[in-house]
Amino acid sequence: TIESCMEREKASQVRLMSKKDGDFERWAGSGKGVGMTEMRRTGSLRRKHEDLFTNWNHSCVSAVTEDEVLEIVGANE
Repeated sequence: TIESCMEREKASQVRLMSKKDGDFERWAGSGKGVGMTEMRRTGSLRRKHEDLFTNWNHSCVSAVTEDEVLEIVGANE
């Protein structure tokens, strides 16, 4: 059902955002931006490069291992 899907998504988001020394914890604590320096035509979200967070565990989504994904979605429980 849509409700069970939303509950799984919520649980995954909680795991992802509450992981000790995880990307979210380090990024949120840094007070820096996430990498979007500007939106074309609007001029919003402009940031200087030195204000961007760069201490991510992975450089791209394809670098995330299957085990890490299974941990986030709770498949190992």
